Amino acid sequence: SIPELAERIYTTTVEIARENDGKTLLFGCHAAAIRAFWGKVTGTKAEEVCEKIPFPKNASFTVVEYDKERIIPVIYGCEDASLI
Repeated sequence: SIPELAERIYTTTVEIARENDGKTLLFGCHAAAIRAFWGKVTGTKAEEVCEKIPFPKNASFTVVEYDKERIIPVIYGCEDASLI
């Protein structure tokens, strides 16, 4: 389900971020997983993710930050690398 997928990705991302404090990390995954994760970090209800969050485009990037407490959404589904 979307909530289960989002929770697995979120938990794993936080775990990896904690293990790599101060580093910039790159994760690769499919659009559905990115969309579910983005829904979780933005507080979008699971039943509204499909309606409110579009699939990110192929070869796009999504940026989040980790502040040692939570994942903070920054950029979703962007194709313009000059923005980072």
